[in-house]
Amino acid sequence: ERLGHDFSLLSTTHRAGEKRHRSLWAAMAWSYDLIPPSLQRFFARLSVFRGGCTVEQARDICEEPQALESLTQLRERSLAIVEEDALGIRFRLLEVLREFAGEQLSADEQHALADRHADYFEALAEQAALGMVSREQGDWLNILEADRENLYAALAWRLADEEGTDKMLRLAGALWRFWAVRGYHTLGRRWLGRALARPGGSVSARATAANGAGNLA
Repeated sequence: ERLGHDFSLLSTTHRAGEKRHRSLWAAMAWSYDLIPPSLQRFFARLSVFRGGCTVEQARDICEEPQALESLTQLRERSLAIVEEDALGIRFRLLEVLREFAGEQLSADEQHALADRHADYFEALAEQAALGMVSREQGDWLNILEADRENLYAALAWRLADEEGTDKMLRLAGALWRFWAVRGYHTLGRRWLGRALARPGGSVSARATAANGAGNLA
């Protein structure tokens, strides 16, 4: 509970210790200061992801053409971890590192990055919605499951955006079949209900979301 508020709990009382070891935050800052500015910028932008990302996602959303090389460098410096599943390789920041990375971005940078992130996963969800009614349904279920945390982060971002009603309706509406097949009925109804409670949005986006909510109900 205390770790969720600040890092003072992790400070050491050993006065003779090196400065970079006096707190977890200072240790991360020390490691961060050792990497080149371009890699610092990329590392900070990776904070937008929840539950990790693929190389392609990091390249497109973080606008880094050399994403694989940069991710490899971060892994070698213990600033990122790599995981492998049936879909391939994913890179992830430990949560404490992700929080530190996010604090290196300005408010404007965070906003632009979160917007690109939400746009990317909205497009992915809409593509998956088409694939869910084809022979490729199993593949798309696995893809959405792997990025479930990113999809929820995108939904939360659209929910917080007063002008994001239509995009939230489209994103939530595109996910209803995934929620239904995977048994996330309550969660899906909650997100669709939040989207439908917002005024505005196109007729088609609202109808799709309402249809999804009805099916889940």
